[in-house]
Amino acid sequence: MNQTDRISSFSRLGQLLKNYVDPDSGIGYKSELMIRCKEILDQAVKEAELANTWFTKEHILISLAAWGDLLGETKICSWITPYLERIEKCREIKKVGIVMAGNIPLAGFHDLLCVLISGHHAKIKCSADDGKLIPAVIRCLSFIDSSLAERTEMMESNRGKADSFIATGSNNTSRYFEYYFGKYPNIIRKNRTGVAVLTGKESETELKGIAFDVFTYFGLGCRNVSRLFIPKGFEFDRLQEAFSIYQYFGNHVKYKNNLDYFKSISLVNKIPFIDGGFYILIENPQFESPVTVIHYSFYVSMDEVINQIKQNSDRIQCIICHENILQGAVKPGNSQYPELGDYADGVDTMKFLN
Repeated sequence: MNQTDRISSFSRLGQLLKNYVDPDSGIGYKSELMIRCKEILDQAVKEAELANTWFTKEHILISLAAWGDLLGETKICSWITPYLERIEKCREIKKVGIVMAGNIPLAGFHDLLCVLISGHHAKIKCSADDGKLIPAVIRCLSFIDSSLAERTEMMESNRGKADSFIATGSNNTSRYFEYYFGKYPNIIRKNRTGVAVLTGKESETELKGIAFDVFTYFGLGCRNVSRLFIPKGFEFDRLQEAFSIYQYFGNHVKYKNNLDYFKSISLVNKIPFIDGGFYILIENPQFESPVTVIHYSFYVSMDEVINQIKQNSDRIQCIICHENILQGAVKPGNSQYPELGDYADGVDTMKFLN
């Protein structure tokens, strides 16, 4: 199987996912392939919701739609072109162990894509929190190209045998990964989060975009915004109005339990907070925050913000800002739509593999 075939297969998978989320997005929705895959994905979505209540159908479809867009042929070709010479020279087929995260739907799919499109063999350990969607997408891929599926196998534990490993987890699990995988070539990822830099000049649309960046996937993704940099004198009313579109999150049992817990803790410890009804805003310099809690801090000059971000770059996955002030920042509403070349933790997975 050559590189052109692999690109074509993943491009067809992208169209399939796009058609699944939006049947009017392209042709072939009623094809035999699409009908079979729709049945598989329908079942996987139902099972994923039952297995992990953080995985709502709404959020699963957001993830599937994002991948449907990313796996366009033009985007794949543009992404992979700089690596083609290196891939051609790398004749050895490696067995790459992938220990996947399960914080958001399909969190580990990018690693799988990198391994397979490079011509290697993927040995996957799905997270218990996302054990339904990844296998379903692989089954759909097998209908498109059985040779890619044959290069994919599931590991029963994190310690399966492989030539190299890519493992994603928390700061705690990273120590476990380093112990077991340290003697192999590896990429080991830890906790990271997103930050948003507000200037006070954001439009209503941009503030709604920031709301999306904060609340999508209930804030569980490493690209979700958990810390806001806010200028002195900033009025919270417009921001809270933008956030209000997600007030239905308050009906989600686990989310509501988190909210009640952190409100209670804050009250008992006399920690001041702004009560948004279904979230709380706490002035706190920490970059990470628990679900339902958003940290913020005031700044006087943009130099303060830039210095803090530089000093904590190893904790930040994504920066949101509506102005072109910070290098690498993305526009509000785009935190959950990275490009194929936006590698987690800034580590080039394709370069590592090849």
